Amino acid sequence: MWIIVKPQDFSRNMEEIQFGLRSENIKFEVKDLKVGDYVWICRDRCADKELILPYIIERKRMDDLASSIKDGRYYEQKFRLKKSGIENLTYLIESYGKNCHLGLPLTSLYQAATNTALQDNFFVQFSDNIKDTTQYLANMSRFLIKLYKSKTLVSCLKQDLKPVDLNEDLTYLMEFKEFNKSSIKSKKLKVKDLFVKMLIQIKGLSVDRALAIVEMYPTVYTLHKAYQVTPENKREKLLCNIKYGKHGKTIGPVLSKIIYQFFNKQGY
Repeated sequence: MWIIVKPQDFSRNMEEIQFGLRSENIKFEVKDLKVGDYVWICRDRCADKELILPYIIERKRMDDLASSIKDGRYYEQKFRLKKSGIENLTYLIESYGKNCHLGLPLTSLYQAATNTALQDNFFVQFSDNIKDTTQYLANMSRFLIKLYKSKTLVSCLKQDLKPVDLNEDLTYLMEFKEFNKSSIKSKKLKVKDLFVKMLIQIKGLSVDRALAIVEMYPTVYTLHKAYQVTPENKREKLLCNIKYGKHGKTIGPVLSKIIYQFFNKQGY
């Protein structure tokens, strides 16, 4: 098993990451990643295949987290991670010195981290420095080796992936090539993707919630038509029973009302 490190992340901390992973006897390679900063792969040398495990890490230093929120990358990256086909998503937030002069108040950044965990269902891991980050990567690698060494790994297409069940011996994984190809950031977005990006600009509307809404109403037009054929006194609650996420939670009446008011005010 190898950990794949994104070149941009590796170049900024090359010596620390090299030394840390090698001193922990962790195999790693630097490869282009279209989304995320770290993933894990298993190789079948006979079949010349690389299968990607269902774990991916997006690393953000506190100052980078602040700038990504201000320029919108924070929302766009979470959306692309959600669409990657990888089930277990980790947001690793690393301290920057004394966490001063970050561009946004520290409380705002902690609130963003909380929203990422509670609303978007990411696992959020805090790190004190690059050494702490590298140790976390090494520990994660050892955990995954132990977890998957006795399992039978089978390649499948992205659309055929099944939810991870650690009690099953047979595990279906996507090929690394397909993962990277399907995660390319394209300027030509589908209408559904544009609609999701529009929805997640609404405060409190997570990526999971937006994806669930778009599954039922793929475009602004279809949502608008649904509002039109719904009795006026029920329009605010049109979306409240839509389920999202692993645990089947619902959008709820508050967000349903906000979304209705948003599109109504915009003249849709």
